[in-house]
Amino acid sequence: PPRGWGIAQFRFIQRAAYQYELILVTAPGFEEEQRVEHLLRQYLGEKANVVNNRVQDIPPLRSGKRPFVVNEYLKDSLRGAAPE
Repeated sequence: PPRGWGIAQFRFIQRAAYQYELILVTAPGFEEEQRVEHLLRQYLGEKANVVNNRVQDIPPLRSGKRPFVVNEYLKDSLRGAAPE
């Protein structure tokens, strides 16, 4: 995100074909969720369902890494799970 938006950390997760979760750690008074969602829809398309989730901290994955983007949908597809 651009500087000055009030976002300290984020993780963007694709859960299914058009299902996404945006996890945010924000500064107090942050009220830009709709703007962020609008920007995401410009890239993902109008069918995208983006759930915003504000938290105090985003823990690292089991690997110890802190990725900004995680694609759970692709991982499930590669494991043989039926895509949605």
